[in-house]
Amino acid sequence: MMKRDCLCRRPTPPDPREPEEGGLTLDSTLTNAAAVAALFALVGLPGCSAPPVTRPPSGALVGGPLASPPPTVRAPQAMPQVSEPAVRHAAHDEADYPPADAAVAAESGGNSTTVGELVAIALASNPRLGRLSQEAAAAWDRVPQVRSLPDPMVAGSGFIEPMLMADGETRGTLMVSQMIPWLGRLDAEGQQAACEAWVLQQELRAEQLRIAAEVKAAWYRLYLLSQQVRINEANQELLGSLIEVATSRVSVGRATQGDVLLATVELSRLAEDLLALRQQQASSTAVLNQLLNRPADAPLPAPVELPVEFLPLSLDELRLRAENSQPAIAAARLRAQATAWGIRVARLRRVPDLTVRYERMFMDMAPEHAGSPDPWQLGGGINVPLWSRKYRALESEATRQHFAAQAGVEEVIREYDALLLDALEQARAADRTLRLYETTILPQTRQTLDADQQAYAQGQVEFDRVVADVRNVLAAEISYHRAVSERATALARLERAVGVDGPSVPEPGQPPPVPLSPQADQGDAEEARLDRPPDPIVDRP
Repeated sequence: MMKRDCLCRRPTPPDPREPEEGGLTLDSTLTNAAAVAALFALVGLPGCSAPPVTRPPSGALVGGPLASPPPTVRAPQAMPQVSEPAVRHAAHDEADYPPADAAVAAESGGNSTTVGELVAIALASNPRLGRLSQEAAAAWDRVPQVRSLPDPMVAGSGFIEPMLMADGETRGTLMVSQMIPWLGRLDAEGQQAACEAWVLQQELRAEQLRIAAEVKAAWYRLYLLSQQVRINEANQELLGSLIEVATSRVSVGRATQGDVLLATVELSRLAEDLLALRQQQASSTAVLNQLLNRPADAPLPAPVELPVEFLPLSLDELRLRAENSQPAIAAARLRAQATAWGIRVARLRRVPDLTVRYERMFMDMAPEHAGSPDPWQLGGGINVPLWSRKYRALESEATRQHFAAQAGVEEVIREYDALLLDALEQARAADRTLRLYETTILPQTRQTLDADQQAYAQGQVEFDRVVADVRNVLAAEISYHRAVSERATALARLERAVGVDGPSVPEPGQPPPVPLSPQADQGDAEEARLDRPPDPIVDRP
């Protein structure tokens, strides 16, 4: 299961069956107000309202694998309940998270900031995450809207001149009506809206993983640049000492001035490289500050080490973990489930909607009818879904959208399968390169430099050979730290592709979450199979 950090639980939405405060009331002078109450009691009878949407604990994941090719989609009768996750609201943003600058207050100390702290800052303050969080919350607010009954209608009329009737004069009329859609359709629309809200919730999680990976990559880039600066400055000091040795040898006639000039030119090249490295440091710091929602020139401490260990996982283990944890895959499956509910909604559009009505006439009764109550009546009606071509097109559209979403699931799985393989191979290659430099190349180049320095002091080798050794050590040390940075960056990409924030990932072999999709109604004799999309309507205008 995926963990959702820094999210607060939202209150449970009101049950559509419970009346809200401030509802319609009739004047106490109406003698037949009980009839109006009976009308609304009819609306609240058992079976006339959709069950409420319940919300799971924070971190619950909805979604499971859907078969390919697309399975048979049947019209559900007993609807599974779609749950709403805990979603952050704007009122909690500033209270739940500390300011970004406060979290980087340790920057004056230099090396106390870790990549985990920077990721937490980015997830707390990144404006794109705030926007996606509010969009997800707005999608969940849509669920109770689509599951609720339409507003009742109240209409009245008055006669300027009373209408004469056999038993008296009619002064006016009052009518109250309520349209009651087929409640199975309301429930299906609510399930579809809930699946769509879950999609946005998973997209928010995917964006969190993307930002976390980008923060780590920027931090690892800063590590490489800081190591290059350190190595450059150390080599400048080494060349300075070699220039002193060459100068002393020139003064006693054991070397030529060319040795000093060669070392001076090499020192100038290092100074030029250092200027470029400083510029790259400033640019990388600006990129990282953008992710942290801080000013571009805000100072950041330079990382001195990367405590990242290579995880020897197989590709099959990573695939299994991605199947259970990757929010992009879960979002694709939820889109397919939403479109499956869309098929159910399209079919139920054919079911007529019921309208119930209460009407009362206000009269001045004739003397012979004095004391008689005002006449009233109850009525009803339904719409007639007569135009079958329209409803066939609705179902055809919903079916094609479902098969498109099913294809999207397979597309996303293949995309992340390629990302997993690419990131894993990059991590393995960088790890092998790192071990090679650590155990072989770096020790050999350093030993060669030390030996040639001693030999030059004794006049046994030329000065240009020592300068070449310095270049080799510089290149080897930079390549070593580049391999360290590339391994850490590849592991960050691997974590994003799997769908986790770090090494703490679900154990392989756990069963996948139960898929949420419309359930088959085995007892429905009129159930239609959708093994393929219906034939398109060819006589379109």
